[in-house]
Amino acid sequence: MNQATQEVTLSEVVNIPYHCLRRTSDNMRTVNPSQEDDQKLIANIRATGAVLQNLVVTPLDDEEGCYGVNAGGRRFGAVGVLVKDGVFPEDFPVPCRVQTGGSRSAVSVAENLKAAVHPADEFNAFKKMRNDGMDVATIANHYGISEFQVHQRLKLAQVAPMILNAYRRGDIELDTVMAFTLAENQKAQTALFKDLGGRCSAWQVKRALTNETIRSDDRLVKYIGLDAYKDAGGKVLADMFEDYDHICDFELVEQLAGEKLAKAAERIRKREGWGDVFTTLERHFHVYDAYVLMQPDSVNVPDELNEKIASLNTERDRICDEDDWSEESEDQLVKIDDELEAAEKERDGYRAFTEDQKNAGVLVATINHSGKVEYDRGLMTKAAARAAKSKDNKTSGGEEAASTATLPQALLTDLGAHRQQIARLTMLSNPSLAEDILLFALVQNVIGDYWNDKGINLRAESNDPMDERFRETDAAAAWDKAKSKLYLEFQSADGEAAQFAALRELTPKRKQGLLTFCVAACFETGLMREEESLNELIIETMAPDYAEHFRPTDAEYFKRLKRDDLVALGEALFGAAFEERKKWKKGQLVTFFHDFFNKPLPSDLDGEIRAKYESIRAHWLPDGFLNPVA
Repeated sequence: MNQATQEVTLSEVVNIPYHCLRRTSDNMRTVNPSQEDDQKLIANIRATGAVLQNLVVTPLDDEEGCYGVNAGGRRFGAVGVLVKDGVFPEDFPVPCRVQTGGSRSAVSVAENLKAAVHPADEFNAFKKMRNDGMDVATIANHYGISEFQVHQRLKLAQVAPMILNAYRRGDIELDTVMAFTLAENQKAQTALFKDLGGRCSAWQVKRALTNETIRSDDRLVKYIGLDAYKDAGGKVLADMFEDYDHICDFELVEQLAGEKLAKAAERIRKREGWGDVFTTLERHFHVYDAYVLMQPDSVNVPDELNEKIASLNTERDRICDEDDWSEESEDQLVKIDDELEAAEKERDGYRAFTEDQKNAGVLVATINHSGKVEYDRGLMTKAAARAAKSKDNKTSGGEEAASTATLPQALLTDLGAHRQQIARLTMLSNPSLAEDILLFALVQNVIGDYWNDKGINLRAESNDPMDERFRETDAAAAWDKAKSKLYLEFQSADGEAAQFAALRELTPKRKQGLLTFCVAACFETGLMREEESLNELIIETMAPDYAEHFRPTDAEYFKRLKRDDLVALGEALFGAAFEERKKWKKGQLVTFFHDFFNKPLPSDLDGEIRAKYESIRAHWLPDGFLNPVA
């Protein structure tokens, strides 16, 4: 009989000193103390002070009195670690059975063909040790695991027997057993298990048990703090197998968060001097629908910074106006754009809200996804903004300016063209808004459920005024200047494919400039007809400065009004001071209004009257610009 088929012969268990044992190549096991299972084995041997399961060894021919380890290599290695650490002596007795016949490798393999203990049986073993009086620390030390891991196993041992038996059969997974630990008791666990049909997933169990809860890492819970929630009587469903727990009383969370946020926001409002405060736990776009953003003023900007920006703009215009464009010109323009962007960003750091703006403004406080408070400053309710704009159009007696009801249609059309030019021009400095408009229009037209007649009117064609007179306006000149600064060299490539490839190579800033210009060019509006239409809400968000680009003149406006309309306008703007002029002929009234809005005021006006007239000259606009056409 050869060794491969020879019967294995083993002695009774004898204790052999550790220093007389050697590892052999016949043993299939090695030990690495850094691995979790081996650490557990080392901790177990340390705790018990003995190797509870014997090794199998064979006498060595070349070392008298020494033995090679055929089976039990992990136990041998674990003892070696403890000997090296000074826990056990060199002659620590290791229980062994001496093999005198048969294949040494076969013995090693046979020992490692043991069936693993089912985790459910392990849970129950931990429970029995606890019931026998062993504390958690002792159990943890015995198995080389953390106390928290012991608590996890004890928690799993408390799951209803019906569920653990299903786990043993393979009907459910371990994560499903873990999910059932969220139930209040075994009765509730068993009832849910039956309701779900026995074979269920962890997701199904958790959905049933936590459907009306929120996670403890929710932004609102982070903001108020878990301790504050518990102190207020809030119930927590502990989850020992996730890195979060389940909060059962969402209404209490909202109440605590709202109260804390209101106090914090009020402190900031008083400290910074805002007129009002609004708090919201939801950070949705519709919350801000009721507001417009005020623009802070530049305060104490260094003269050298303003001069630098002006100089860079002048140099940029010079390069853009060059007839002989070259790569050097392109490089210069890129450098200037970078410097200009940095300088303008630095200037923005000097912007601040005035006291009047703060008094009229609202501080909005919300909680972000990280559970931190975020403040939006400089907001004004749309109602307040409309009132402020309307106030600029009021007379000294508080009456509204003349209605547009009797204005000729041709004049209304022209006023609408002026308003559209200015609105488009304003959009050029709002690239993010232009991107949102384009996206919204595409979604509305391509995948929207219906066409909304009050939606954004955006067609892929430029809405330039047809009348040549509008090519000479101040707004048209600013528009043409902006267009001249667009980088359109990609259009000179040969064929659409090459042009598209060249377009893709443009810098993000140049692409953004092109997109913004095109969206603005396609944006269609006119005089305000419906104050709450989507187009008007967009325009209100931009807050165009119409008066900067349009001032009424004799030819453009006053000559086209009836005499009665001119008189009504004079009464609205000047009140009793206009009484004598009510008898004037139309020509005299036209000259008066033209001179008032376009020539210097008389030098003999007193301060109060002068300030009032200057305000009218700077801000008055016909209806349809800031207020709906009657």
